[in-house]
Amino acid sequence: MHGRHTLDSKFSETNTQVPHLWTGSIKLQHPGKFRRAPLLFSHGGSMSAEPSTAELRAMHILLASLLMLLYGVDRTHCFLSELEHATGNETDKLALLDFKKATLDPNGALRSWNTTTPYCQWSGVSCSRRPNHPDRVTALYLANLGLSGPIPASLGNLSFLSNLTLSTNYFSGGLPPLNRLRRLQVVDLRNNQLQSTMSDAVTNLPPDNLVALDLSENFITGEVPSSLGLLFKKLFFVQLANNALTGSIPPNLKNASQLKFLNLANNNLTGSIPSELGELSSMLYLFLGGNMLSGGIPGTLFNMSSLAILDVAVNMLGGVMEFPPYIRFSPILSAINMSQNLFEGDIPPALGNASNLIMLDMSQNKFTGQIPASLGNLEALTYLNLGENNLEARDSQSWEFIDKLSQCRSLEQLHLDANDLQGDIPDTIGNLSTMVICDLSYNNLQGPIP
Repeated sequence: MHGRHTLDSKFSETNTQVPHLWTGSIKLQHPGKFRRAPLLFSHGGSMSAEPSTAELRAMHILLASLLMLLYGVDRTHCFLSELEHATGNETDKLALLDFKKATLDPNGALRSWNTTTPYCQWSGVSCSRRPNHPDRVTALYLANLGLSGPIPASLGNLSFLSNLTLSTNYFSGGLPPLNRLRRLQVVDLRNNQLQSTMSDAVTNLPPDNLVALDLSENFITGEVPSSLGLLFKKLFFVQLANNALTGSIPPNLKNASQLKFLNLANNNLTGSIPSELGELSSMLYLFLGGNMLSGGIPGTLFNMSSLAILDVAVNMLGGVMEFPPYIRFSPILSAINMSQNLFEGDIPPALGNASNLIMLDMSQNKFTGQIPASLGNLEALTYLNLGENNLEARDSQSWEFIDKLSQCRSLEQLHLDANDLQGDIPDTIGNLSTMVICDLSYNNLQGPIP
């Protein structure tokens, strides 16, 4: 599998120990009138210490009626909130137990999930400590535990869940309905064996507060739905790499205006790169490599003020690269990878204005002409790969770029292999004092090595 990105959740609260909720009675808040209310349901003639969810709801209704007769509506409200808390906690516990029942756990990672241990102490479970909603499940961290099976729909009953992390397991099937979980902020299901269409997956997610979605390294198919940009307005992290997505990139992703990280690499996407992506002013990392995209790179992408990394390698992009006069490279643009495409013509000298570039890879294209001396303006450059093109250097003027690259005080790798470089290697190549790898193979060079 490809390299993984890790989501650091900041949306859940720490575990808290809670006492067992049911001790055979319900404690009321006015001991002057009633000190204890006995449980109202029995099974087979004996009192139950843990009523079922259905019984609990019926008891809730009956007690509500009695309490309103005795106390009035206002004073009854405090009793009902306590009962709602108990009902919600029981729902969380049952949802977790159902998850365990549906999950194959060969390594015993869920061994602590038992009825004798408070569920907020179960491995991978985090609960709220807020006084108005204590002990509600807010996060599940169950990454890399060897778990398998379908993800049960009962997770949709964890109404306070904000982080669901089940990455690097063997879960299969589709994404269960989670669209009622309006507090859900992070969904990390990367590196599993999920089989779903992207449209179904998005339908089963809540759009209200979701900020991070990682479904990479699964078997997700279909097109990237336009609703991803239209409905999920708070998204800032989307990783769908290493699936089997098809179709084109929807232009209305621009509506996810807070998007900072978008990774659609290693799918089967076709069509052109929408120029509208350039309207994502917060974008930091854009990965579109390993698809079948065609056309050129819209100039708007290079004009994104916050862009740090642009990777469009291994596609069918092509044409002559030209930068309009309005292009102002992001001051934090550090890496451009456009290798293994079909670009042709001259390398634009304007690339020398991307002053903070650390890595530039334009290898395995069809670039011609001379290597622009302006690349020597990239003083932070550590890696430059222009190999496997049709670039020329036949006289001292066309070898000038070597002199200018000596200004790149951190340059460690220079790849110029498989081009049309001719004649003697300039002595000034010795000025590249930080060089570790210099590949000039498969050219038409002659004379001694300086």
